[in-house]
Amino acid sequence: MRFRSTAPAWRFLIVALAFMLLAGSPLTVFAQSDGPPPPAHQTSSRSDEDDPDPTPDTSDLDPDLVDAGLTGPTSYESPQFGYEVVWTEDWEIGSGPDDPSSGAESSPDAAEPIDSLKIWSLNYEERFYVDGILAKGSYLDTGDPLAQTHVEQMIASQTDGTFDDAPFESMTVLLSDYDDEYGVVLYRLIFDNGTEWVSYSLVRDMGDYFIATYFSTDATEFMELYDQVEQTIEIEGDAPIALLDVDDIQEQIDAVIEDIASGGGGTTDPTPTPDTDDPDPTPTKEADDDADTAGYLSAVRNHADSLRTSIDRFFEIINAGEIDEAEADEVNAILADWNEALRTAERTVVPSGLENVQGAYISFVSAVDEMNTAFRAFLQAEDGSPERDAAITDFQNATDAAETAYDTLDELLQAQGS
Repeated sequence: MRFRSTAPAWRFLIVALAFMLLAGSPLTVFAQSDGPPPPAHQTSSRSDEDDPDPTPDTSDLDPDLVDAGLTGPTSYESPQFGYEVVWTEDWEIGSGPDDPSSGAESSPDAAEPIDSLKIWSLNYEERFYVDGILAKGSYLDTGDPLAQTHVEQMIASQTDGTFDDAPFESMTVLLSDYDDEYGVVLYRLIFDNGTEWVSYSLVRDMGDYFIATYFSTDATEFMELYDQVEQTIEIEGDAPIALLDVDDIQEQIDAVIEDIASGGGGTTDPTPTPDTDDPDPTPTKEADDDADTAGYLSAVRNHADSLRTSIDRFFEIINAGEIDEAEADEVNAILADWNEALRTAERTVVPSGLENVQGAYISFVSAVDEMNTAFRAFLQAEDGSPERDAAITDFQNATDAAETAYDTLDELLQAQGS
């Protein structure tokens, strides 16, 4: 199979696409090492020499949210403490869809003065919280560093209680760590109604105040939300992720998912279904094996073919000439899929005997991941620079590798009847 990448004008057209993405259309997904783009109020058609510190245009924003710290559709500055938060258009202000009013609050006169920000993930329909809190009260009573105190108080809270105003049955700390600046806790919550969450809580010591962030979702979506948080939010120039190794996190998440599947803990469904009347609903081991094999092959086939189709569509768009906003948005969605492809493949449970299929699958999605990396490097490089030329070469080499890897995978899947 040959991807549609061979049009002679592709280098010129990819430059045109990059120009449109960078200058006009919202490229909202970006490489982990680059951080999020500047908030809307920081972009300007004028040079920095003309206006080195332009005043943010907040005329279209809710005045109450502006007073509470919102400086643009995707940016915020704490009124009391001055730290800045920026995010991409994967999020919207508020604690739920079309609910911006609760997105930002400032309470300087509270017993423990606090500035609060809530943004809502459009991809995963979950909240991300940022609280700036004056360092006083219980956090100072111990005499220990704030980050250490945060971790120790979270560990001590593994008992009945409430979380986000909902009563929970149990809380279990999965991982924790702290240093002089950060304290982090990964924990599992089972609520009274059976709903199961995994939460990530991070505290950053800022001296006379601290910044507390957290997000939660069910275990099956946790790593995807974790990746989105790391890639699309910055607080004072850094992603709100620290200390814990991602492989250790993945291991804990896998264990939680396995525990739920085996009947332990709660459920990721907020409205659990009642027990079945079937006296023996558990399938045989042989049936499990057959189902696992069929499900695995189907999942690999669907993912590989979806990526193949997206690559064809990518080249169809950039080789067509003029790129409109809708097509640029479509490219943005394709890049998001490429960005997640390798992670998806690596998390796949492989049935015994299909290791060769998994190897070919990983080879293919690794090449797609390299296409994604090279294209983003192209967008970041200056026009005419050696880095841009190198990125173009890397992109084409990765495309060639993806073609070869897909053909190999396709043959193996066909041999398995998929």
